[in-house]
Amino acid sequence: MREQPAVKTLETIANTLVGLGRYPSQTDAIRAIALDQIDRKIALYERRAKRFERKHRAGFAAFTKRLQHRATIRQEDEWMEWETTLEMLNEWRNAKKALED
Repeated sequence: MREQPAVKTLETIANTLVGLGRYPSQTDAIRAIALDQIDRKIALYERRAKRFERKHRAGFAAFTKRLQHRATIRQEDEWMEWETTLEMLNEWRNAKKALED
């Protein structure tokens, strides 16, 4: 099987970090890199969710209820962005949990 370039790159980075003594093994280095990236994504989506909450002075459920049967197209677009933000936040949290288990 031909090795994927991304896998090769990640292995090179991990081996370098192991060689420098930063991690005891390639697996530990790759896991740490993955967790760092996941933490960054979680922080990004948390910030976005907070911005929506501040902007609308409400949580997502209250905003949803407020818009029922009277939302403008712009408000619907905003609602979809907020919903996507919360979905992505949940997905990254699930990814972290799976990696930590």
